[in-house]
Amino acid sequence: AKSLDLQGCLLFTGRRADIRDILAALDIVVVPSLQEGFPVLTLEAMAMEKPMVATAIDGIREQITNGKEGLLVPPKDSSAVAEAVKRLVDDPSYARSLGNNARARVVRDFSIQKMIRETIKVYEAL
Repeated sequence: AKSLDLQGCLLFTGRRADIRDILAALDIVVVPSLQEGFPVLTLEAMAMEKPMVATAIDGIREQITNGKEGLLVPPKDSSAVAEAVKRLVDDPSYARSLGNNARARVVRDFSIQKMIRETIKVYEAL
């Protein structure tokens, strides 16, 4: 941030315990990660019906189907991120539908109850 003279445009908050409040204040969540395992942030945003723009990388692609639960863009492509964000800003009903779909998907496929059932299946198979 300093080398790009962006100190006045960015806020580095460190570790936070109030993610729900922060997500509630956002209109769009952007996750421009280059590498992830299985990011919890995306699941949290999905649970709160937030439209998302995220990079099409492992982990995120397992959670979000491009154009259905969010918009996926190539990694390291800031122009694609900007275009996707603009699309959501310009079409609020589309953004809402992505958020609604994201919430339905996270409830259906990533609930704690489902994760427990799937873990038990793995143990039983062993």
